[in-house]
Amino acid sequence: MDIRSLFVKQFLFDDRKQALFLTIISSQLKSGRTYQDVFKSLLKSTNQYYRVLAQKALNPKSEYFASEYGDLFPQSTADLLALSQRFNAVPQFIDESINTDKKSISIFSSVILTSVLEIVLTLVGTALFVALYLYNDSLAAGLADFSDSVAYAIGEGFYNFKEIIIVLLATAGITYFYNLNRPSEFRYKLKNIGFYHFHDANFAIELFSIVKIMTSSGIAQGGSIKSLVDELSLIYGTNNLRRSQFATLKSQLGKGELFHTAIDKANILGPESLDVFHGLAPDESAGEICKASEAVASLLTVVTKAEISYLSKTVHFGILLYLAIVMLAVVDLTLGGGVSVLGIEN
Repeated sequence: MDIRSLFVKQFLFDDRKQALFLTIISSQLKSGRTYQDVFKSLLKSTNQYYRVLAQKALNPKSEYFASEYGDLFPQSTADLLALSQRFNAVPQFIDESINTDKKSISIFSSVILTSVLEIVLTLVGTALFVALYLYNDSLAAGLADFSDSVAYAIGEGFYNFKEIIIVLLATAGITYFYNLNRPSEFRYKLKNIGFYHFHDANFAIELFSIVKIMTSSGIAQGGSIKSLVDELSLIYGTNNLRRSQFATLKSQLGKGELFHTAIDKANILGPESLDVFHGLAPDESAGEICKASEAVASLLTVVTKAEISYLSKTVHFGILLYLAIVMLAVVDLTLGGGVSVLGIEN
């Protein structure tokens, strides 16, 4: 990976500045200007990155304007911009990519980040209670004996069961990440009990949003849904699971199967979403596929947002409940310790 390019994309030409540049492109294209006119005007921009991108876009060796944008944009974004130009859907792709709220369907953003302070307090409190249990003898000799406190009992419990806790957490983590991108029957069984539910839902939302965009102007001349899948496999086939799924899609479409049948065989959608797609695209024309893909992406987004919101509230409640116990333990520790230090016997 190019360190300089990574630094530029993270700090100098970050997501916000990339979105602004794309918004300028989209608005001008929608006003009827040609790609040549748009990028020739950007050559005069005061922004050095706009000028660089305009030069890349006007390079006669570039098949599409974003073919060489990988230095300043995520490679997947550059590839999708190029694909959207091929399918005459650049403004639609830009508008979708800018307006999509990905944080609301992200476990990290909606569950972990929203509870990060409480998580830190929980970990600190637990660590202090374990330390109290381990060093209580030293504290008893010089300060007070806390062995009858709730904090001591909590610390003792965590310390005595540390091996079991570590093994359970390690096993769950290793199992999850080892099978995350592996196409296997075991992964399918894990998904049925809740593993990878949100991970796969996010992929399906993004995939069908892209299919909707690329078919919004009809299939490009000389193209087909199979040619679109072929292109998407190059962009999204970045791990064994996705390569396997796209291989299945291409194989089924190559045999003449309908798109919804190929989706089912690739195990990309659940039964409910698959029924929605098939119901809206019985003949699988470009227009039907566009509407069906939009409906599936919207349905999955609504359902995923609701599920993540419920999970976030559940996790937050659980953490707050434990923190309440921690606070009660601290109060008990303070009062008990204070009484012992003052030499007052109960």
